[in-house]
Amino acid sequence: MLYIDDHSNSIGRTARDCSVDADDSFETLARDGSNACCFGASTGFERQIYSTFGLPPPYLGAFDIMLPFYAYLLKGARFIHKPLLRYRVHAGNTSLSLAAEKVDSADKLLVNERAFHGHLMHAVFMQEELDRLSQTMPTRYAQLASRIGPLLKIQIVEMAKKLVKTRIELHALNR
Repeated sequence: MLYIDDHSNSIGRTARDCSVDADDSFETLARDGSNACCFGASTGFERQIYSTFGLPPPYLGAFDIMLPFYAYLLKGARFIHKPLLRYRVHAGNTSLSLAAEKVDSADKLLVNERAFHGHLMHAVFMQEELDRLSQTMPTRYAQLASRIGPLLKIQIVEMAKKLVKTRIELHALNR
């Protein structure tokens, strides 16, 4: 994906360097809460994902993490090493990563806190989905759950640690 400005001019960057191998593994998504396939504006998926899982719950706020998760559960997901669309960067973007680039240290901590909170909610929801699937379809998902479940637990713990650390840093700034 190529970033463009308000006037549709390239700003000389892509969301990810297309010449470098991208980590698009399920394990990375489960452990870190994101991978190369997680960018909502450029996520494409088969109808089977929707017909099997429906849309993720709205309280998660974005689909860019859950749609790749669902894709991995069905057939897999891959990052395409070619910008297929343009993403307009402007003052009203809701992307937390773009917002974090434009603010001072205190506001950046608040943006990061929102991101960590979102990842924590996604990780808990993914764990619940994986548990449900491994119980309702054990022949298909039990082995996968035993491999991916521990990585989701790592993500949950790491995101909780980041939330606490960020809250401590915010408290120190406000003294």
